[in-house]
Amino acid sequence: MYQASMASWLGRWTGSKQVILDPADAPLPAGQSSLAFQQLGAGELYRVDYDWQLEGLTRFGSLLLAVHPETDAVTAAWVDSWHQSSTVMTLASASSRAGVLRLSGRYAVETGPAWGWAIEFENMAADTLEMRMYNATPEGDEALAVRARYERVRDS
Repeated sequence: MYQASMASWLGRWTGSKQVILDPADAPLPAGQSSLAFQQLGAGELYRVDYDWQLEGLTRFGSLLLAVHPETDAVTAAWVDSWHQSSTVMTLASASSRAGVLRLSGRYAVETGPAWGWAIEFENMAADTLEMRMYNATPEGDEALAVRARYERVRDS
């Protein structure tokens, strides 16, 4: 299931990324973003690299994904120069709608129990890819934290 979706996401994408710091507040202004989704070799490894603009600065992120050949489960390592700059977050696939890759992980906060984080990829329409990120309280209350929308870059 995930292999077929990820195969359709291979290539270069361009669009915008918007950060929502607090669901009760207005989102930060959207900034330009680009994304490259590539398969490593002929196997079950993929890499996603993206950049995005926030407050006049370019930020960078990367996901390394591995798909289990028998179970189709996906594990990932994620870094982002703004969201997750001092550690590597590990994530794993969770049950999702068809055509949506949802990866979930946890991160430590200064005080209290760990919070949750999820990253989703979904084709919204032909040649359109959306990457969404969600923040979740220790109790499981989830809110949209990032929405990035991309259009496929066609090589001429």
